[in-house]
Amino acid sequence: MRRLVAPLAALMFLVGSTAPAAAAPPSKSCPPGSSGYVAVPVDWGWKFGDGLPAADDDPAWDLALTGFAAEGLTAEEVAALFGLGSVEELYGFALDDRRAIDRDANGWVCLKDLPDTPGIPAFIFQFIDDRAAA
Repeated sequence: MRRLVAPLAALMFLVGSTAPAAAAPPSKSCPPGSSGYVAVPVDWGWKFGDGLPAADDDPAWDLALTGFAAEGLTAEEVAALFGLGSVEELYGFALDDRRAIDRDANGWVCLKDLPDTPGIPAFIFQFIDDRAAA
């Protein structure tokens, strides 16, 4: 499994930008609850050096940490797989991806936790913008 982790971990941050535009409703919300998407915040004020968010402050990060653990990895190991020097750099990398998806910069994106299968590890999610008006 660890041989697959590096390429699959890279997908964690790329999958969100490939979501189809038709998956979202026209304005200011995530797709209906049955879609599996939930709104998660995007911290536009965080910068490197601020440290990691406290538990429950960033639901997407909490889910990522839970997913890493489910796959037998620590956040430190995942950071190293990306060639990053610290978990804080890994958090910044993940947050920058959500910022890119938050096209209207309103501080919200929609997250879908994908099924955990041999091809989709527990730390792979899909993100789309909440489609709020620009």
